[in-house]
Amino acid sequence: MGRYSGLEGIDKLTYSLPDGMPVFHAVTSWRYGNHGFLREVHEQVGSRRPAFVNGFVHCWTFGPDDLARIYEQRETNMVFVTPTQLAALYRQAKDKGWVK
Repeated sequence: MGRYSGLEGIDKLTYSLPDGMPVFHAVTSWRYGNHGFLREVHEQVGSRRPAFVNGFVHCWTFGPDDLARIYEQRETNMVFVTPTQLAALYRQAKDKGWVK
């Protein structure tokens, strides 16, 4: 759960397998606590746009108020989607040449 130890940066955390299947490792952990979610997303993504990421929150640390705060504090270009939507959007961006 959370980001794998030793994996840093969007290129190692979001990619496609040779058959085209997208892979979204979590870009977040809990090292900054409840208030560091967006900070950690930014650290792992940098200036890459578009950036397709899996941000992981776990139920024993993040409560409904934390989720609401994260949503309210997100940047205007951040869109929260379901896993199925994430995969579809990533594939569409790849087809258009927007991502590697």
